[in-house]
Amino acid sequence: MINKYKLVLIEWEDSQLGFQGWKFINEQTHELPTYISVGFLVHEDEKYKVLYPHIKDVQGDDELAGSGDILIPVSAIRKQIELSIPPS
Repeated sequence: MINKYKLVLIEWEDSQLGFQGWKFINEQTHELPTYISVGFLVHEDEKYKVLYPHIKDVQGDDELAGSGDILIPVSAIRKQIELSIPPS
């Protein structure tokens, strides 16, 4: 049942909270943070993709349970790579 979803690695950009407190503006340095998330792609459309890194096959059910989901806006994605699961 887990093979129902692709396992992917997504590299994406996000906003960053700046320095808290007083600081001279000309001393500010900013870098756009880049993150890497790996998980099962359970939803995708033109606006966002949803990954679950943890999936459990519920016995006797056609449904899977997931934990730790993340929603990533498509506009933030820099790269997506499909991964393969070796046979056990």
